[in-house]
Amino acid sequence: LNGVDGLIFLDDDLLPWPALTPENRGNLEELRTQLNGTGMKFTPGTTLCKRLTAQWGEQEMTAQQAQQLYFSRIMFLWLANAYSLWPMMLTTGEQNSGKSTVFEKPSWLLYGADKDAMGLPGTYRSLVATLTNKSFPIFDNLDGGRLDEKDQGQYLDAFCGVATGMEIPLAELYKTNNLLTFKVRSHLMLTCRVTPFNRSDAMRRILQFNVRTLASDEIRSKDSLKKEITADRDKCLLEILVRLQNILRDHVSHGAKEYQPNSQM
Repeated sequence: LNGVDGLIFLDDDLLPWPALTPENRGNLEELRTQLNGTGMKFTPGTTLCKRLTAQWGEQEMTAQQAQQLYFSRIMFLWLANAYSLWPMMLTTGEQNSGKSTVFEKPSWLLYGADKDAMGLPGTYRSLVATLTNKSFPIFDNLDGGRLDEKDQGQYLDAFCGVATGMEIPLAELYKTNNLLTFKVRSHLMLTCRVTPFNRSDAMRRILQFNVRTLASDEIRSKDSLKKEITADRDKCLLEILVRLQNILRDHVSHGAKEYQPNSQM
């Protein structure tokens, strides 16, 4: 949903889903047997889980917990409209640690191999335009000097608004006293070397991960990673489809159950 008039925007950059040919229907049945009811759980042996991994570094979570939380947030892309909070994801790490690749992998899977991370827009209006026109924006290197101290509060307010569906008013260009309202709703991914955020409202809306520096024998070129994901795209998307069917069954069975919150998020 976007704006105040009930419109739903379909991102026309999304690549088509695999056709349900007889061969793919057979693959779906194999996947149902392999997953055995699994939805959000990270299972290392499957094609999707092999492609959506990272070298997680030292943080409050273990590497296994970080992997599970990241994987859950990616699967949440298809569930988000049933929930009011869409937490951002932020990766920190040294240069060439692969912190942007963590988010580019699902972007390549959904939008194609040319959809990489982008720089932070230089003006607030450009930022709002990006957030309201892209469903999966990835802003790279927030601490690279583009985020001026005077703009940080305004930019951070917009980032927080993405997580909660805030409405942002902007004056229409070349018209006096004519206001346009945009509902900011997208799956925002951010990277930086050291997080510039210390506001409590921001930290409640961010899933923050650290990506460790890669050893020399772990370094892979982006081209090789893109080729792997492109080659396995149909398998990955069919696996997502089966997982979503399993998640839907759980929602139908347990959707009315309430849980005690364990965090401020």
